[in-house]
Amino acid sequence: MADIGIRTATDGDERALAAIDYATWSTQVSPAPRWPRETPFFDDRTTPENVLLAHEDNAVLGYVKLRPSLIPASSGHVQEINGFADGPNHQGRGIGHLLLDAARIKAIERRARRITLRFKADRGVPNHAEVLFGNGRDLTGQ
Repeated sequence: MADIGIRTATDGDERALAAIDYATWSTQVSPAPRWPRETPFFDDRTTPENVLLAHEDNAVLGYVKLRPSLIPASSGHVQEINGFADGPNHQGRGIGHLLLDAARIKAIERRARRITLRFKADRGVPNHAEVLFGNGRDLTGQ
């Protein structure tokens, strides 16, 4: 994994991010219906500065969307992960762990004290995000 880097997304990454997003959609991870393949990745709620991506040899391997919580100002110290995926050909390489660690560092830079991630539970069977993320991450390390 030494060759895998993490960086903030740019507008030029949109096609690669959208392809990963589309390829990794399933009813196990999303309550929303599948969208058309040509749907843009970036929109008014998902901007490049709120997306961290894993890359290797100029190829985008996966991403995590990290943004301030949409809940009122009382939770201004909270950042939420609102999207998280590894490309299908890159799963099982530890990229998810790298992305979550990068999201933690970015959240601390933004003066957050907590990161949240909501995921679809499937009858008691943990999905990949639940296994990686657990019950929440306290940014103080406690």
